[in-house]
Amino acid sequence: MLLILAKIILFMVGAAAAGFWVAWSLRGVNERKRMDKLTAESLKTAPKTMTAVDDLQKYQRFSEAHVEGLKNLIASFSTLYAAMPDDQKKIADGVFQNARKRAAAHG
Repeated sequence: MLLILAKIILFMVGAAAAGFWVAWSLRGVNERKRMDKLTAESLKTAPKTMTAVDDLQKYQRFSEAHVEGLKNLIASFSTLYAAMPDDQKKIADGVFQNARKRAAAHG
């Protein structure tokens, strides 16, 4: 399975960018695990025992984790994007543009 995935990645992004793509993907997986851990920890506190301040602090922790994760993903993706040939950059740009259009449509 991993060999097939590696061949697909190599075909899609080329040899120069394949390592960057894997690094970016692993960063995303690690960020998801970190958010899952934060979610599990937050569920240990019964909502009925939380004060309004506790709730806002919990929201702050999630927001800070999200921003930190986004910074890490941007750093990894910037490296990947820089290694892409121009035709692949256009595809990546199109994917993000389409995502923004879909998000705006569902506003």
